[in-house]
Amino acid sequence: MERAACSGKSHLFSVIETDDISKAKEVKSLNLINFAKAELICASCPVKEACLDSANEEDMFHTFRAGFYPRGFSKRGPDRPRKMPIPVTLDDGLRERCLKGHSDWKFSGRGENRRRICGTCNISRQRNSRDWAKKNPEEAIAPFKGRECKNGHVGEYKVYADGSIACRECNIIKGRRARGTLNA
Repeated sequence: MERAACSGKSHLFSVIETDDISKAKEVKSLNLINFAKAELICASCPVKEACLDSANEEDMFHTFRAGFYPRGFSKRGPDRPRKMPIPVTLDDGLRERCLKGHSDWKFSGRGENRRRICGTCNISRQRNSRDWAKKNPEEAIAPFKGRECKNGHVGEYKVYADGSIACRECNIIKGRRARGTLNA
C-alpha cells in the first residue's frame, strides 16, 4: 500500500519479543511506546480500512494494524486500554494537535468511556466552569437539586470558594475528620 502513512516505519508496528526474562519489562515498555506512536500514525492514515481488510489472523496477532493492538501482545486482550498513558513523541517531531494547537494529550474515563482529551484545554475548561459557578451559584447547583450524593445525602449542594460543587453534608463531615472532631 503505497499511500499508507506507515511506509518506512514498520519497526513501530511489530511486536518485539525476547526470551531474556531480565529484559522482558524493558521490551514491553518499548513495545508500548512503539504502539503509541503507531496509534498516532494510524489515526491519520488514508488506507486504514484497506489495511484492516488485507490483514490475516497472523498479522492481527503479531502486528499493530489499523489502530488495533496485536492480539498476542498482552494478556488483557485486544483493544483494552492501558492503565497508565504513555508519553508519546514521534521521531520526526510530528504530534497530533487539538483544535487550539495543543499537543499534551491525557486519557480520561475507564473502559468503554475511556477517551483522549487535551490536557491544556481540559484545565482551561475546568477553570472556566468554576469561575462561572462562583458567579452563578444558583444556576450551577440547579441540576443537582433533589439528587442523592455518593454517600446517600439528598439535596443540599453548595458552590464553594474555589468554584467546586459538592454535597454540603459530605463537606461538613470531611472538615470534621480533618480537624479530628468527628464523633464515631
